[in-house]
Amino acid sequence: MDGVVAPQPRIGNRTAQGEFIQVNLTVKNIGNESQSFDADAQKLKDAAGKSYSSSDDAEIALAESYGDYSANALATKINPGNSARVALIFDVPVCTTPVAMEVRIDVLE
Repeated sequence: MDGVVAPQPRIGNRTAQGEFIQVNLTVKNIGNESQSFDADAQKLKDAAGKSYSSSDDAEIALAESYGDYSANALATKINPGNSARVALIFDVPVCTTPVAMEVRIDVLE
């Protein structure tokens, strides 16, 4: 994890069920083929061992609010040897403490 942004109740016009936590990552393709970074495959883990899926709606709202989709994890394709910075948004219960990310290529891995 490159960093975690302070929790927010809203991103753009989206309101969290709990609060939104933004996690910034740098992802490198160490393979031999172009790969799509699948936001749905990534999990945020909290101090109690619970796992949370990313919020597609909040990631779209974040990209819309900046008018920049370059860090949008929903649309990131990475060529071999290249790295990309992505922002993942998780809708978690208030006061959740993130401790780790489980990063995968796809949901079936």
